[in-house]
Amino acid sequence: MVNQLEVLTQHVNVNDKQYYYWLHHDLFSAQWWLIVILSALFLFIFYLLVDRQRMVFILLVFFISFVLVGIVDELGKFFDV
Repeated sequence: MVNQLEVLTQHVNVNDKQYYYWLHHDLFSAQWWLIVILSALFLFIFYLLVDRQRMVFILLVFFISFVLVGIVDELGKFFDV
C-alpha cells in the first residue's frame, strides 16, 4: 500500500511539473501564437473553398478521423509507444 501511495505521489509531482512548464514556457510563446494563427488561417481558407453542398459529409468525415486519431494517441500513451 505504501509503494502504491509513493508511486501515485510521484505521478502527481510529475504532472504538476509538466503543467508548470506548459503554463510558464509553452503557453503564449512564439510557437504557440504561430500555431494559433496558422490554424485560423487554414480554417478561413477551408471555409472559403469548401463545397457547401457536402458540408455535413465533410464534417462527419473530419469528426470520425479526429476521434480515431485521438483513440490511437491515447493507446500509444497507455502502452508507451
